[in-house]
Amino acid sequence: DGPITVKDLADRVYAIYPTKSKTAMSSLRNCLHYDERGVNLVYLDKFTVLPMRIAMQGVCFRIPIDRHAEKENEIPLLSFNYFIGRYGKPKDIRFVDGIGNPIVFKVKSAKNIWEPMSLWHRDFVDAFDFSDWLKVKKPQRGDSLLVTVKDWGSRKFQIEYEPKKKQNLQQIKQYDKEFSDILFDMLEESRDGDIFLHQVIPDVFARLSNPRGYPGS
Repeated sequence: DGPITVKDLADRVYAIYPTKSKTAMSSLRNCLHYDERGVNLVYLDKFTVLPMRIAMQGVCFRIPIDRHAEKENEIPLLSFNYFIGRYGKPKDIRFVDGIGNPIVFKVKSAKNIWEPMSLWHRDFVDAFDFSDWLKVKKPQRGDSLLVTVKDWGSRKFQIEYEPKKKQNLQQIKQYDKEFSDILFDMLEESRDGDIFLHQVIPDVFARLSNPRGYPGS
């Protein structure tokens, strides 16, 4: 129900499943680091973990309106990569607006999409078609969707539309610097100077001073 050190977690596990293996601790550390990190838990530091369902609750992030979203009223599933879990399916996700009303959407296949925070180009990806909701907003490039994780377990998200003219550029700049600094520190701490974004991006959000506040870019 809260943060726990890896050592204390190991003690709990081996109290239930006793073992005499000399490599038990090492095996558990590797399991947590490579299999569970970014899936079921985040690392608050090198020694402390927290369940994803707690760490992601209320986290707010930004999805910029790009050319595709402006033209097609579609947002790729990739934009939610770090918040839906490894086995999340588009049809199981729920969206509500700022006052809790359901947002109707369709799941479609979109082509020629760039994956967020990477250099990968995808030919065809699942996308959320928000035509009924977005056509009223008349989206333009530079505007944003502010997305809040309302319930990580059931994949429920709140979406609010933010026009470019209402963006707080100073807060965005401060947020982006903190995010970048944390990510750089994690790279410095890594075992071999190599990190996997799907594992560490949730960690970065959990380590922000205010992950539930106004999001950066």
